[in-house]
Amino acid sequence: MSSPALGIAGMGIVSSIGIGKDAVARALFAGTRGLIPRDDLIPGRTVHVGGVTGPLPPVPRGLESMECRNGRLMLASVAEITESVVEAADRFGRDRIAVVLGTSTSGIAEGEAAYRAFRQNGTWPADFHYRQQEPGNLGEFVARALGLTGPAYTVATACASSGKAFASARRLMRAGLADAAVVGAYQRPRSRRPRCTHSNARRPGRRRHDAGRHRLCQPARHRYRAQ
Repeated sequence: MSSPALGIAGMGIVSSIGIGKDAVARALFAGTRGLIPRDDLIPGRTVHVGGVTGPLPPVPRGLESMECRNGRLMLASVAEITESVVEAADRFGRDRIAVVLGTSTSGIAEGEAAYRAFRQNGTWPADFHYRQQEPGNLGEFVARALGLTGPAYTVATACASSGKAFASARRLMRAGLADAAVVGAYQRPRSRRPRCTHSNARRPGRRRHDAGRHRLCQPARHRYRAQ
């Protein structure tokens, strides 16, 4: 027995070329590039990344402990589907709408900034809360911002997070645990945590021959470290 097809009732977009579907469409058709150079992500190197430069909405009252740029990026995207969420809530109930979001960065950058301040001053910043950097807080953050009480969680599988979020939401609905879902993902290139670019991704895996043996791992040689 085949399952009924699922449709998309609303869509919001925030990217390096614009905030909102209309702005992104105009930028795409105009051939706008959204990459900007950054020299603070990888020590000694300048890389081009996609960065959102437009204004973002403030964090709703009562959610300050989870405040981070990643969450505000998602709020900007969710603003475009608020009407669809309200319609779904009226139809199914707020407890029947799931929130499944993907991210592997969350507020890690805020945690890094707080730790640097701690190393310099000996105290944590007054506005820092550990929940800001929890990778799993994005789903709960958006659910509370929208006033939804259905299943809410975060998928953190690196670049596959967005696809996994859609698949997870689909399974929730097929299992009868939800009738609708808010689905999306964000990854922000703001953290200074260890990262591997395409140009150096192959280095640890290069084969080294020594007396006929493959030496795939070289201790203390190829390391990635945060600065």
